[in-house]
Amino acid sequence: MSFIHYMLVGHFDFRTYRPLGRVPLRPIDFVRARRMLGEVGELVGEDEYIVGGERVYLADGYCYVNGYCRSPEQFCSTGKNSEEFARALAEV
Repeated sequence: MSFIHYMLVGHFDFRTYRPLGRVPLRPIDFVRARRMLGEVGELVGEDEYIVGGERVYLADGYCYVNGYCRSPEQFCSTGKNSEEFARALAEV
């Protein structure tokens, strides 16, 4: 069994949210986001980082955190670093 969980950080209007049509009201500050990602992660591609073993992307005005759990027991521990980053970025 697998569980895939995606976190999105951005300025969204959830009344107009569509699963495949995410459009932020305004973009996040990519300069600040890149600086924060450089402190906690490793750049592996254009606006693609590894944080705590998981991929974090900057695209289309928001931050996309890809978390993957192999089993329900891992849900609480997998992705802790990337989740902490996403929460810190949301507070900026």
